[in-house]
Amino acid sequence: MNRISFSGSSEVIRDFVDRFLESAGTRFEPLEETLERYRATLQEMAAGKRIDLRHLEKVVDFMVACDMPEEEIERFFSIDDGRLESLARDAGILESYIEDGTIESFSIHEESG
Repeated sequence: MNRISFSGSSEVIRDFVDRFLESAGTRFEPLEETLERYRATLQEMAAGKRIDLRHLEKVVDFMVACDMPEEEIERFFSIDDGRLESLARDAGILESYIEDGTIESFSIHEESG
Protein backbone atom coordinates (compact mmCIF):
# COMPACT_ATOMS: atom_id res chain seq x y z
CA MET A 1 0.00 0.00 0.00
CA ASN A 2 1.25 3.47 -0.85
CA ARG A 3 0.45 6.42 1.37
CA ILE A 4 0.24 10.13 1.00
CA SER A 5 0.53 12.23 4.13
CA PHE A 6 -0.93 15.64 4.75
CA SER A 7 -0.35 17.69 7.83
CA GLY A 8 -2.40 20.60 8.95
CA SER A 9 -5.77 21.40 10.37
CA SER A 10 -7.99 18.33 10.72
CA GLU A 11 -10.92 20.43 9.52
CA VAL A 12 -9.10 21.44 6.34
CA ILE A 13 -7.97 17.88 5.63
CA ARG A 14 -11.51 16.53 6.16
CA ASP A 15 -12.86 19.20 3.81
CA PHE A 16 -10.24 18.21 1.21
CA VAL A 17 -11.14 14.52 1.49
CA ASP A 18 -14.86 15.25 1.24
CA ARG A 19 -14.52 17.65 -1.65
CA PHE A 20 -11.88 15.93 -3.79
CA LEU A 21 -12.04 12.25 -2.86
CA GLU A 22 -15.36 11.16 -1.38
CA SER A 23 -17.48 13.23 -3.74
CA ALA A 24 -15.43 12.72 -6.90
CA GLY A 25 -17.67 12.59 -9.94
CA THR A 26 -20.78 13.74 -8.08
CA ARG A 27 -22.64 17.00 -8.53
CA PHE A 28 -20.86 19.83 -6.76
CA GLU A 29 -22.38 23.14 -5.67
CA PRO A 30 -19.88 25.85 -4.73
CA LEU A 31 -20.59 28.16 -1.83
CA GLU A 32 -22.73 31.16 -2.74
CA GLU A 33 -19.83 33.37 -1.69
CA THR A 34 -17.57 31.67 -4.26
CA LEU A 35 -20.12 32.12 -7.03
CA GLU A 36 -20.78 35.77 -6.17
CA ARG A 37 -17.11 36.69 -6.16
CA TYR A 38 -15.58 34.48 -8.82
CA ARG A 39 -18.19 32.96 -11.17
CA ALA A 40 -17.46 35.18 -14.19
CA THR A 41 -13.69 34.91 -13.77
CA LEU A 42 -13.85 31.13 -13.41
CA GLN A 43 -16.09 30.75 -16.47
CA GLU A 44 -13.78 32.93 -18.53
CA MET A 45 -10.70 31.03 -17.37
CA ALA A 46 -12.31 27.64 -18.02
CA ALA A 47 -13.30 28.61 -21.54
CA GLY A 48 -10.04 30.35 -22.39
CA LYS A 49 -7.71 27.70 -21.04
CA ARG A 50 -9.85 24.62 -21.74
CA ILE A 51 -10.14 23.59 -18.11
CA ASP A 52 -13.16 21.85 -16.61
CA LEU A 53 -15.17 24.55 -14.83
CA ARG A 54 -16.18 22.07 -12.10
CA HIS A 55 -12.57 21.51 -11.14
CA LEU A 56 -11.79 25.22 -11.06
CA GLU A 57 -14.87 25.82 -8.90
CA LYS A 58 -13.85 23.04 -6.50
CA VAL A 59 -10.35 24.43 -6.07
CA VAL A 60 -11.41 28.04 -5.55
CA ASP A 61 -14.34 27.00 -3.36
CA PHE A 62 -11.91 25.02 -1.19
CA MET A 63 -9.80 28.17 -0.80
CA VAL A 64 -12.88 30.20 0.16
CA ALA A 65 -14.15 27.52 2.57
CA CYS A 66 -10.74 27.39 4.25
CA ASP A 67 -10.81 31.15 4.79
CA MET A 68 -7.92 31.95 2.48
CA PRO A 69 -7.74 35.74 2.30
CA GLU A 70 -9.46 37.18 -0.76
CA GLU A 71 -6.25 38.97 -1.76
CA GLU A 72 -4.39 35.66 -1.99
CA ILE A 73 -7.14 34.08 -4.09
CA GLU A 74 -7.21 37.14 -6.35
CA ARG A 75 -3.44 36.81 -6.75
CA PHE A 76 -3.97 33.36 -8.35
CA PHE A 77 -6.07 35.09 -11.03
CA SER A 78 -3.92 38.18 -11.52
CA ILE A 79 -0.50 36.55 -11.70
CA ASP A 80 -1.67 34.06 -14.33
CA ASP A 81 1.37 31.83 -13.79
CA GLY A 82 -0.54 28.61 -14.31
CA ARG A 83 -0.76 27.56 -10.67
CA LEU A 84 -4.56 27.75 -10.52
CA GLU A 85 -4.92 25.83 -13.77
CA SER A 86 -2.51 23.19 -12.44
CA LEU A 87 -4.52 22.82 -9.24
CA ALA A 88 -7.72 22.40 -11.25
CA ARG A 89 -6.10 19.80 -13.48
CA ASP A 90 -4.79 17.99 -10.39
CA ALA A 91 -8.35 17.91 -9.04
CA GLY A 92 -9.45 16.33 -12.30
CA ILE A 93 -6.68 13.75 -12.12
CA LEU A 94 -7.65 12.82 -8.56
CA GLU A 95 -11.25 12.42 -9.70
CA SER A 96 -10.27 10.20 -12.62
CA TYR A 97 -7.99 8.06 -10.41
CA ILE A 98 -10.88 7.42 -8.04
CA GLU A 99 -13.30 6.67 -10.86
CA ASP A 100 -10.96 4.25 -12.67
CA GLY A 101 -9.83 2.47 -9.50
CA THR A 102 -6.23 3.71 -9.48
CA ILE A 103 -6.98 5.07 -6.00
CA GLU A 104 -8.73 2.15 -4.38
CA SER A 105 -9.43 3.60 -0.96
CA PHE A 106 -8.53 6.41 1.36
CA SER A 107 -8.86 7.11 5.04
CA ILE A 108 -7.88 9.68 7.63
CA HIS A 109 -5.66 8.63 10.50
CA GLU A 110 -5.01 11.35 13.03
CA GLU A 111 -1.74 11.23 14.85
CA SER A 112 -1.62 12.29 18.45
CA GLY A 113 1.21 14.04 20.04
